[in-house]
Amino acid sequence: MCVMNQNDVQWIEQQVEKKKQLYQNLRACFEKERDALIQVEIDRLWRISSEKDALCMEISTVKKNLADFVASFCSAPFDLNQLYKVLPRTDRGAVSKSIREISVLKRQIDILRQSNMTYMNESLQFMDQIMAIISGTEKDSTPAVYNRQCAFNSQKPVRFLRQEV
Repeated sequence: MCVMNQNDVQWIEQQVEKKKQLYQNLRACFEKERDALIQVEIDRLWRISSEKDALCMEISTVKKNLADFVASFCSAPFDLNQLYKVLPRTDRGAVSKSIREISVLKRQIDILRQSNMTYMNESLQFMDQIMAIISGTEKDSTPAVYNRQCAFNSQKPVRFLRQEV
C-alpha cells in the first residue's frame, strides 16, 4: 500500500464533496419532477429528465475517477463506504461525514424516485380508465366509478354518460 500525501487527500476530499453536491442536485431534480408531475408540465418533465441524465453521468465519472485514483493505494475493489480506510487517520473525519451524507441522499432520492413513479403510474392508469369510459371501450361491462378512497371501484353499476334522443 502506498502512502498518501496531503495533495492526494485533498483531491479525494474534493471528489467526494463534488459527488455529494451532484447527489444534492439530483435530489432537487426529483423534487422538481414531482412538482412537474403534479402540474402536468410535460416539457418541463423532459428538461428535468435530461438534467437527471447529465447528473447521473457526472456522478459515474466522479466514481470512476475516484476508483481509478484509489486503485493505486489499495487492491480491494472500490467502495465509497470503504474509502476512508485508505486515508490517513487524521484526514478521515470530513470524508467519512460526506460519505454518510451521500448515503442519506441516496435513500432520499430512492424514496422520491419511487414516489414519482407511483404517482406517474397511477395517473396514467387513471387517464387510461377515463379514456376507456369516454370511448366506451372499457374491459368490464360494469362502468368504473372513482370512489372516496381515490381509486376506481368497478363494482357499482353507475353510468357517467346517458344518451337521450
